[in-house]
Amino acid sequence: MARAWDDSSGFLEQFLPRRRGFVSNLYCYSIRGGDWLKEKHLEPTRDLDEVLDRVKQECENRISDPDFYKSDMVDDCQQLLNEIDSELSIKFATHILWREGLTPEAKDQLKSNTKQTFVHSAMEAKEPSDAQINYLNVLGYRGDKPQSMKEASDLITAYKKK
Repeated sequence: MARAWDDSSGFLEQFLPRRRGFVSNLYCYSIRGGDWLKEKHLEPTRDLDEVLDRVKQECENRISDPDFYKSDMVDDCQQLLNEIDSELSIKFATHILWREGLTPEAKDQLKSNTKQTFVHSAMEAKEPSDAQINYLNVLGYRGDKPQSMKEASDLITAYKKK
């Protein structure tokens, strides 16, 4: 079964949308062995328990020095510490470990697929544009009006190949 770039465990949903990247990066940097601000570098790890321990340690460091870190980061770390041993956190860490183990090419392909899926979903929710309808007419399309931007786009692609 193909896996997605984005995690499907739901773990990040408990955090504010604007804070999810920060939380995700705590896991990524723990796997990669880096630390943003204190410039210590550890060896990269593939061990789940070590990743969780590193995330805990980073959160504890941020909580212990609230003057150095933004308050929302400290709040996120406190929330994360409360959830770090949960099943969702472990599933999320496992997903990030898998993703970090991919080749750069495989990562790029997954990101591209995710972006394409997002764009197609957005296009499905919108009416076709006037420009799409006009272009379909120029291409010789005489069928029913497409129900969405995505359908119009697919028709345009098909008619351009004729």
